Amino acid sequence: MRINSGRSPLERLSFRKARKAVQSDLLRQSLKKASKTKKSEYRRYVSESGVRIELSPKAKDMLRDNYIDGVLESGEPLRGISYDDYFKYYINKHGFKSDDIEQEYKQALKGDNASLREKEWRTNPDYIIPPRLYDNPLIVADRNAVYDKIRNDEELSVCEEKLVHAFTNWGYEGEKVYNEAMLSQRTKRVEKDIARTLSDAGIELSPDDELKIEVWGSEMKVSGVSEELNSTIAEALKKYAFPLSGIFADNRNLSGEQSAELIQLQFAESYLKDSGVSVFDIYLDENENIVGLPENFDKFIKENADKSDIIDKDNGDFVWNNEVRNAKNMRDTFLSAIDTVKSGRYDYFRSMVGVYSFKNGVLAAADK
Repeated sequence: MRINSGRSPLERLSFRKARKAVQSDLLRQSLKKASKTKKSEYRRYVSESGVRIELSPKAKDMLRDNYIDGVLESGEPLRGISYDDYFKYYINKHGFKSDDIEQEYKQALKGDNASLREKEWRTNPDYIIPPRLYDNPLIVADRNAVYDKIRNDEELSVCEEKLVHAFTNWGYEGEKVYNEAMLSQRTKRVEKDIARTLSDAGIELSPDDELKIEVWGSEMKVSGVSEELNSTIAEALKKYAFPLSGIFADNRNLSGEQSAELIQLQFAESYLKDSGVSVFDIYLDENENIVGLPENFDKFIKENADKSDIIDKDNGDFVWNNEVRNAKNMRDTFLSAIDTVKSGRYDYFRSMVGVYSFKNGVLAAADK
């Protein structure tokens, strides 16, 4: 059996070479599935050399994708595949476009085996650890070493953070260890940022001054010094309200759904701040439309949220329409807030006020 040749290196592969490079089962399954589901798409004819099959574009895509899968699994460099082909493969496999496609393509051209030999994940901040390598002993050993650093409250490099973050995103063991340990890292960063911001604003605190900082979403209240200075400090530090709220919420060990609901409620109240409208004033009508929003938000959502958030380009690529995406996200935020109020969970989430003390440059959780 021969596959009708085309112009690209991939299409010129003989069945024997393709089988060796990919694994025969993958190719056979692809051709078998294609021939069963789309028989009318192929023209078969008999010649002295045997049966030849002219593949449809869809079958060629299947062959290409299986070929790429096989080479990636082997760890060898990817050859004969253009960036456009890899882009199509990525979209077919994952169903979405990612900013990482170009970097992953560069890594595929080099091959996992070479990257492992060079231990590239340790030195290259742009290196993306593919899930197929998560069980590799070298990667696992480095990951466990980084977990030890986190437990010892040691600073992580950018490469080390990306290493454990990769495992967290894909739900591997150690996610809880990572999330809990990284809270202290995040707290320390905000701590440094607060000290620097106060210094840049010319605000000097004495060694005896202890600030009490209360946060919920974008709201921040500061006490502990004079009323005027409290107000000045709150204004200077307001950009840290959401990060501190997030740290507090993560310390509560909320489920993923609870955490998402809390964040949506905080964003909803942040949007409505100073508008004269509260989350108790908005609701759904009989057609599931949001009623009661300030005019600017209502108009923005109605004009954009139902549009496609993808803009197709002439070259076959596409980009996100950020205005439409923002409108969709805003609508989802208000829908979530409406559900929170309707279900009686508002007071529960509203009670989650983060309270911190800040003294002598040290930020710590505090009681109300």
